[in-house]
Amino acid sequence: MLMVTGLTYAAAQSKCETKRQSCTTECNARYFTIDPNRDKCIAKCVAEENRCKREQAG
Repeated sequence: MLMVTGLTYAAAQSKCETKRQSCTTECNARYFTIDPNRDKCIAKCVAEENRCKREQAG
């Protein structure tokens, strides 16, 4: 049972990382490198990933 839970947790964590990567790619496409909104957008993606991982851990 513990092994299944561990695999499920790892899959959920991976899903959070995949969402962040997709979000970051969208930010990179939407904003120029020098646009400060790009950094804000990427920071939002990272914050969302962290929230996702916390929820999965709980």
